[in-house]
Amino acid sequence: TIADAHAAGIPIITFNNPLSDESAYDALTGTNNAAAGRGLGDYIAETQGEGVKLAIVRGVAGSIVHDQRANGIAEGVEAGGGTLVDAQPADSDRAKAVTVAENLIQANPDINAIAATSDEMALGAYEAVKSSGLTDKIKVYGFDASLGGLESIMAGELTADAAQLPIQMGYDSVVLADKVLNGESVEKENEVPYDIINQDNAEDFYNDCMEKLREAGFDY
Repeated sequence: TIADAHAAGIPIITFNNPLSDESAYDALTGTNNAAAGRGLGDYIAETQGEGVKLAIVRGVAGSIVHDQRANGIAEGVEAGGGTLVDAQPADSDRAKAVTVAENLIQANPDINAIAATSDEMALGAYEAVKSSGLTDKIKVYGFDASLGGLESIMAGELTADAAQLPIQMGYDSVVLADKVLNGESVEKENEVPYDIINQDNAEDFYNDCMEKLREAGFDY
């Protein structure tokens, strides 16, 4: 459908995820998921040291986005002297993530870190860690910096999060669309930066997101 619209002369701007057919859109704006995953992996290694033993709870197998995130996290941890113990899919579902994390904990009693490639799975993994009585031993990390993920960090549950900037993506996509409509040339791929969110900056990041959402007319 999108390819047909583009062929008919309708500008197509996509954000967050690319389309498999690059000829079907004019521009993309989004996070470099591999770089953000690597940044989170580096953070885990730096804060937990060379003894980190990591398990990854990831999105559906074969998803390019989740492949990039998981691979980046693993690369960062291993580059810092840590070990990737296992990686299992939970299909971006919180309930499945609880079960997957429980199985990972049972099969690998030496793990001391779990990273998930979305906040929904991170929140599920934290439930599993908490129910196992291991919150003092296993740190849980997320990806997205959703409002729920940020609230969990502020509550002292999740340890840190790789933050995408979806509000910036939305803004940039409108700017790109305006340029295309006015006949200006634009870059095919436009990278939006990521940030690592932890206890030190979670509240400020959360408040900034909420302020922007209210300005946009959402009732929060």
